Amino acid sequence: MDDLGEYDQKGTVRTKHGFKDENLKRIQTLKESGISSIADVVLNHKASADALETFTVVEVDSEDRTKVLTEPYELEGWTQFTVPGRNKADDDFDRHWYHITGTDYNARRIRRGNYQSQGNNEGWALGELVDKGNGSYD
Repeated sequence: MDDLGEYDQKGTVRTKHGFKDENLKRIQTLKESGISSIADVVLNHKASADALETFTVVEVDSEDRTKVLTEPYELEGWTQFTVPGRNKADDDFDRHWYHITGTDYNARRIRRGNYQSQGNNEGWALGELVDKGNGSYD
C-alpha cells in the first residue's frame, strides 16, 4: 500500500508532506543541490484499515507476549486493507487478518490489549528475527 500522495485514502489524496508530484520535485531539487535524500519508511505497520474483520485470537501478556492469558475467542479488528481509492493500481493485494500476527484493539469489546491471531501459520516470530523485549517484539 505504498502511497506517496497519489491515492484517495479516506477522503484525501495529499499526505502530510504533500502530493506525490510535490514530493518528487523536492527530491529532484535536493539532487540538483548535491544533497542525497533518504526515505524514512516504517514497513509493515497496519493502521487505519478500511474495514473490520472477525477472527480468532488469544490475549497475551503485555509484559511477555509469549504468555497466553485466555482461551481462543473471536475478536473484531480493523484488519481489512483494500485502499479503494487505489483502484488496484500498482498493487492489487488486499490485506486481511490472516496477513498479520496480532492486533492491539478489540473493536467488539472496545478494549485495547495484545491479541495474537490464531490460525494457519500464525504466531509471533521467534529466534533471531525479533528483539526479545516483552517476550517478542514481532
